[in-house]
Formats: sequence, C-alpha cells, structure tokens
Amino acid sequence: MGVKVSRAYRDLWIKLSADGKSYEYIASHVDDVIIVCKDPDQYIEIIKKNFPIRKIEKNPAYYLGNDLEVRKDRTIKVSM
Repeated sequence: MGVKVSRAYRDLWIKLSADGKSYEYIASHVDDVIIVCKDPDQYIEIIKKNFPIRKIEKNPAYYLGNDLEVRKDRTIKVSM
C-alpha cells in the first residue's frame, strides 16, 4: 500500500498522494478504520482481502465520538 506509520501516532498511516499535492491518511482504533483520500476504494479492497468489513460509509458524519463535517472547500471539520 505504500503507507508509513506516523511518528506521532502508531495507528495513523500516511502516504503522499500520487500527484504529490496532498496526503492520504488511514487511521484505526480497535475495529474502526477511517480513510481520508481521493480514492479510498483502493485501500478498502486491500483491507477486504484480509479482514471482514461490516459497514462502509463514504462520508461518515461520526467517528470515534467526534462529529465530522465536510465543508464546501473540501476540508473536514472535526468536533466533539
């Protein structure tokens, strides 16, 4: 997958995007995973090969006790 573990948090993986203009992120906590990138399906397919997946949400509004809001400028607001 080409991702590297974050130095700050071992359950966060980071990869420079193919165009070199942004980063792709995969974070996990116990049995929850969130993927933030332009094409999350590429990672979901790899994960599916090794782990059962029950529910996939393309734009989750909630993750680990935090509300998520995708803004018009494509940034994500995280609030508790």
